[in-house]
Formats: sequence, structure tokens, C-alpha cells
Amino acid sequence: MRLEQATVVLRPRTMAEVLDLAVRWGGAVAVPLWWRLALWVLVPPLALVAWLYFGAGWSAQTTWVAAAALASAVQAPFVVAAARLLFEREVRVRAVLAATLARAPSFVPAFCLSALWMALGAVTLLLAPRTWAMAAFVHETSLLEGNGARRALTRSRRLGQRRVVQTLTMVLALVGVRVAAVVLADALAGGVLEHVLQVGRPFGDLWADGVSLSALAGLFVAVPFVTAARMLAYLDLRTRLDGWDLQLRFMALARAAR
Repeated sequence: MRLEQATVVLRPRTMAEVLDLAVRWGGAVAVPLWWRLALWVLVPPLALVAWLYFGAGWSAQTTWVAAAALASAVQAPFVVAAARLLFEREVRVRAVLAATLARAPSFVPAFCLSALWMALGAVTLLLAPRTWAMAAFVHETSLLEGNGARRALTRSRRLGQRRVVQTLTMVLALVGVRVAAVVLADALAGGVLEHVLQVGRPFGDLWADGVSLSALAGLFVAVPFVTAARMLAYLDLRTRLDGWDLQLRFMALARAAR
């Protein structure tokens, strides 16, 4: 990994700057790969949760739980893709999927442990902010640092403990992004179906039924942006705590000397 060739400047940023950078960097660098990767990674789970609700008759609440779990799990390939796009100009979908599958034996247990950790925090309520902050970077500590399941969760916990307020701010901001994507997707699709095509709401109404196909799609469409923003926040945290900016300068000086 050549840090001096990174497509973003590795420096400390506020959460607002991280979100802004995720939009600009994603639009300029990542969108072409995201579209291709989405066909392989996002369409199948979206079809599955749509079938669970419309075909298998699951309740709206259970469908959203399944959709949220799948939308979090399928972030893994986008984490790998975003990390590679930071330091490579051309990244292939096949290489991203192969790298993700290679890390699956350690990532899947780490993801399940983090999900259990966050669920316990949600049940206890008072511990929710701290537990969510501690489990925030499990994707990155497992997929990018190559840690096993327990070590990935421990590493994420240590990162979260060092800057709890900032990490919790990121978690809440990204939850807000997901909610906004769900509501906006339902509103846009509903407006087109009702007022342009005048066919009503054949695929459900978020406010009347509790779930709609467009709202589910909005949750999955937000995955690439959420992943990029969290990884940039992870890089910001690593820069502050591990001195990536100093490493960057020393590596550049060493190569210049050679």
C-alpha cells in the first residue's frame, strides 16, 4: 500500500467534512465501480427481503430487521472496494469479491459478534451509545486490518473507546443517512407512481403499510455512501491515533531519497 498515492489527503477531519468528502470522493472516483458492484451485491438481498414481505408474508417489523441486517452485512465488499480505490486507479469487481470471500471466515463471526453486542446495547438502552461506538469499525478492523473475529471486535472497541463522542456522532449521522434514504426513496417512487403514472401504490406504502419496495431499495442504495463515509471516518481516527500522516511523509521522503 503506497500511502503517498492515496486519492484523498490523510488528515484529521470533522464528521461534517467526512460526509462531504464521502459525497465528493464517491462521485468522482467510486461511482463507476459501485454501480457494477451493486448489481452483484445489493440486488440479490433486496430481492430476498422483498420476497419475504410480499411473497412469504412476513410482518413489516420483521422485514425491516432482516433488511437492516443484510444491508449491514453486504457492506463488506464495498469496504474492500473503497479501500482499494483509495490507493489504486483501476479496481475490478472480481478482485473485490474474491478478496471479500477470502476474508469471510473471519469477517462473518466478527460481524455476528458485533451485531450481538449492538443488540445487547439496544436492549439495555443506557449502554447503547457506548456499545454502538465500540462496535462501529468491525468491518474495517476485520477486512482491512486482517484481524480474526475476537481481535477485530477488540480492535474496534479500542478505537471507539479512544474517541467515544466522535465515533458515536458518526454512528448517529450514518443512521440518519439511512433513514433519510428510506424516506426519500419512498416519497420519490410514490410520487411517480401516484401522480405521474397514476397507478397508486402497488408495491406498498411506507406510512400506511410500514414497508414498501422503494423504501427497502432506499436502504440498500445508501450502502455504498454509508460504507465510504464510515471508512473515511476510520481513516480519520487512524490518522489521529496512529499518525498515518507522519507515516505518509516519511515514506515519501524515503522514496525520494532512493
